Amino acid sequence: MGRHFEKLVKKFMEQIKLLINTLGAPLKDKETLRQTSLFLIKITLIPLILFWFAYLTNFILLRQAISLYLIFFLPGYLLTPIFFSKADKTEKFVLSYIISVFIVPLAGYLLALKGFSFNELSALLSLHLLIIILSIFFVISKSFTKNDESEIKRESFLSLFIVLGFFVVLMSILLKIYPFLPEADPYYFYPVIENLINTGIHPQIFYRPFFSFFIGYICLVGNFSIWIVMKYILAFLPIFPLAIFWEYARKKSSNYSIRIIFPLLFLSVPALFIGAEVIIPQIFFVSIFPICLYFLHKAIRGKLFMPWVLVFALSFLSVKYHELGLFLIAISAFSFPFVIKIKWRNIKLPGIVLGLILTFVFLGAAMEFARSVLKVAVDFFDLFGKDFIFKPWFLNNFTNIDNVTQSWSGIEVIKYYAYLVGSVLPIVLILGFSRTVLKKILRFEYIPFWVSFILFFLIAEVFPRFNTNFLPDRAWLFVTITLIFFSLPFLEKIVSQTPQKIFAFSIIILFLISFGGSFYLAYAKQGYVSQEEYAAAEYLKNNTPENSVIVSQQGNTVLINFFGKRTMFFYKPIFYVMDSVRSQDLDALKEAINEFNKKNLPVDTPVYILYSFDKNKNLASQ
Repeated sequence: MGRHFEKLVKKFMEQIKLLINTLGAPLKDKETLRQTSLFLIKITLIPLILFWFAYLTNFILLRQAISLYLIFFLPGYLLTPIFFSKADKTEKFVLSYIISVFIVPLAGYLLALKGFSFNELSALLSLHLLIIILSIFFVISKSFTKNDESEIKRESFLSLFIVLGFFVVLMSILLKIYPFLPEADPYYFYPVIENLINTGIHPQIFYRPFFSFFIGYICLVGNFSIWIVMKYILAFLPIFPLAIFWEYARKKSSNYSIRIIFPLLFLSVPALFIGAEVIIPQIFFVSIFPICLYFLHKAIRGKLFMPWVLVFALSFLSVKYHELGLFLIAISAFSFPFVIKIKWRNIKLPGIVLGLILTFVFLGAAMEFARSVLKVAVDFFDLFGKDFIFKPWFLNNFTNIDNVTQSWSGIEVIKYYAYLVGSVLPIVLILGFSRTVLKKILRFEYIPFWVSFILFFLIAEVFPRFNTNFLPDRAWLFVTITLIFFSLPFLEKIVSQTPQKIFAFSIIILFLISFGGSFYLAYAKQGYVSQEEYAAAEYLKNNTPENSVIVSQQGNTVLINFFGKRTMFFYKPIFYVMDSVRSQDLDALKEAINEFNKKNLPVDTPVYILYSFDKNKNLASQ
């Protein structure tokens, strides 16, 4: 027995020694270490030196430019060789982004949990420490991998630059149309971020904290204002999904025009294009979701385990941006059996069963990981406790989980779906449909897309018909993203069977209609604050006492609280405004004042009335 044990110990020690020698061999390769070190100096040390030069000399523009590189790209790029050593340049570009937007705010979040204040010093130190640690991982991982990435000829990037340039021009015009943050939700998170930066303490640490911490890093490290980040910088996040759609088309099709048209399908959907201007936590999830689907698809197609591990790990962190991350966990978990090497005859039933088991297991684990997720998940399942009512047509009247009642009827229904799906994508799917095309998208490598489509379509169209309204309109965003991936073989069929001139003319007209509709919607919505209302808010801020209370419509919360810096009071029934003041509006106003008088406020509190005629003149009216 003793001799047998000694043999086992000896064999184990031999294996350990062999492992050490194996791990140490690449590090002894001086040429590899030299090349890696020089490259690391170029991408890390030189930018850091330039950053501190700009910081110490107060060279603001240089500091801002370098800080965006240090926050958005460098941390993720340093980890890319670990998860995907054979990634090409476009894949490295998007991988750098999605890894960075998770691990950078994670650093701030962990500091906050440990009781450290989040300020400029802690942001700079934590970011630099993160870069140093990741640089070590980068050197080690590069020592074990050969530089065998698939290079693309420089001229082949022209179509990508055309797509990205077109988007930058369109978004710049869109930002010019409306000078404020559109809709009300961004103004909810604005004071949260402001509080985090000014006090160093996150007031809602367990509610979508990564959104605030990431913006906090950009502001503190780059010396940006919150307004610049939320109004302008983050509006260009669609650059990353556009890049991955281009890469998907490049890998699947050799047709040059398809490489341009296919990514533009993403921009042709008004909800995705003008929705990028509404800076809320969801925009980060929208920007990373198609990238994660792409790498899950690639992992299954090439039986690549590490890209799946990356997406699966990031999906857990994504719930710290938005609870929609639960669905990404489910999609990743369900994809796992198709990534590992299982025989085709066994993958059908066992694979699906294992996928379902992993889905429920990791959904539960995610709820334990993120406290904020639990409440949302419970609220979602509580919806099933409502009275069972089958409504074949629910759009005429439904209330979602946010207690927002929506009603769409007649021609408005067409506008509803046109906003969420666009005009180009449905035509591509209809005209390009055939049995051959259908067979292509029924392959196992499309499993992530199918799981995504089924999950979000259930929320968008099936559950609401049984009186279970989660967020059907938001679910359609992710149904549409999935349909874009499906549409590539449909688009290829149309291009191959349509005369070139007819196709070019038709596609240009369709895109013009789509983008024209987006700009019309952006102009018609005009956010929650018009130019006249903003002037009124400035007047209140400059000409009324700071302790003033303003009685107004519910839709004027942003106008009065954020821009006017005054306290607002409203009372239901909310009084609406058209072109003139009606008697019922005056009655509602008197009722609101009577209710206000019942409040225990100091007798000398100044009270003003703000009565906006603009509230029903835009699509975002209350």
